[in-house]
Amino acid sequence: SMQYDTDELRKLALKLLPRARNNLRKDGFLTPVGLALLPDGSVETFAFQWKTLEQKRTLQLSFQMNLRDRNARAAVVILETWVKYIDDDVIDLTEPNLSVKDMPGRKEAIVVEAGSPFGRVVIVQTFTKTKAGSVSFDDPREFSAEDAELSSEFLDVIWPAHGNSGRTEH
Repeated sequence: SMQYDTDELRKLALKLLPRARNNLRKDGFLTPVGLALLPDGSVETFAFQWKTLEQKRTLQLSFQMNLRDRNARAAVVILETWVKYIDDDVIDLTEPNLSVKDMPGRKEAIVVEAGSPFGRVVIVQTFTKTKAGSVSFDDPREFSAEDAELSSEFLDVIWPAHGNSGRTEH
């Protein structure tokens, strides 16, 4: 079965991004989802819903255990979050110790994280919602483990991003 290296992960993420944009346009929000790419070629989808940080951590843990138990070849997590670009690096503003409202220049974004034992790619597409309810998208930006410190609360535990193994979970 396929080895999902950086190139394959990028293709996968870019294939899923337009679907996420369409869902956001249609519904006005994005339900966070996780996809597990299994050895037999099938894809299992998980819809994540949490209200508290504790619920989110529980979901992350069960997703990670599922990936491990099923011997998943790769996984993708798609979510809507707040980000702020600093220089060319990206900061994710959903960390509980950061207060989003105090961050000038923050933007809403679709984030697609694709990971495997062989790589990690994150695509971030910021957007603006107009008062009328339409969505205006900026160009997507890609970050791969080679050029950024990529951390993923969903994927690090099972497949640490290269060069990112020293990071501790909050």
